[in-house]
Amino acid sequence: MCDIMRFSEEWIENLLLPLTAAITLLLDLADTFNWFNFFPNGGTSTLILLLSAMTISTLAIIQRQLIKLREQLQRLQTQKRLESLERIPEEIDPALRSVLQDGYFQEIIEFLHEAVNEGQSPVHDETRFRYYFANMLKNYARCTFLFICPMSFCSFWQDPSTERATNSFLRTGGKLKLVLIAQDAQEMASSTAPLTLKSLQQQNVQYYVVNGVSLPADLKKFCIVEHGGKVAWELTRTSGGNVEESTLTADKRKISAHIRAFEKLWDGDLQQKRKGI
Repeated sequence: MCDIMRFSEEWIENLLLPLTAAITLLLDLADTFNWFNFFPNGGTSTLILLLSAMTISTLAIIQRQLIKLREQLQRLQTQKRLESLERIPEEIDPALRSVLQDGYFQEIIEFLHEAVNEGQSPVHDETRFRYYFANMLKNYARCTFLFICPMSFCSFWQDPSTERATNSFLRTGGKLKLVLIAQDAQEMASSTAPLTLKSLQQQNVQYYVVNGVSLPADLKKFCIVEHGGKVAWELTRTSGGNVEESTLTADKRKISAHIRAFEKLWDGDLQQKRKGI
């Protein structure tokens, strides 16, 4: 059904321009050769123009309604597919279910629901986050990633596999720009954390160190966002600076908010800001 709707939309869309051109050409020819003089008071020309305008506007309205209807049908089909997932645990081998319990499989189903309905997927431990972070750099080579992160996050690059993935990303033309949020003026003055970025600095990674004491909460949200607005990570950390929870999102509204926050920090005239490489 969706394929039929899509074909109808394309057919109408392809028809609108030629139909408009044909009517315009016909009216131009009629005016050139004075065909309208055969009709009294020139009323027919006005009628033709009105009918032409009504035809084109009607086709445009039909196209918009077909688009809405197709979107509704797609949502219904997606919902049905998700509902069918709820029955999957019943078909799993009882031996597996007895060990893993239904909650294990239900959690997977909930992840799929969240990915489809909300455009995001949670990742619950730092090991998996590191893996998917490296995979993101690989799949978005030559892109620019913006970071708003605490100073303690600098230790993230001390992991050899993460450092290799980042260096490979930078060598192929990717860029990283970091806003490091210091807890206070003392941490901001420390050179220990930036030193952990030494290998990245040699490849022209840019960063600012900002005193976070007076920053509003919405500017201190821990995130990594692709500058073109494709994806973003929203993260929380432990007291030791490790990643505790992370969520990969494709929600355009959330991504835009993170980009605006980064740009405000990066370009803003903050009183206590120290520029890196």
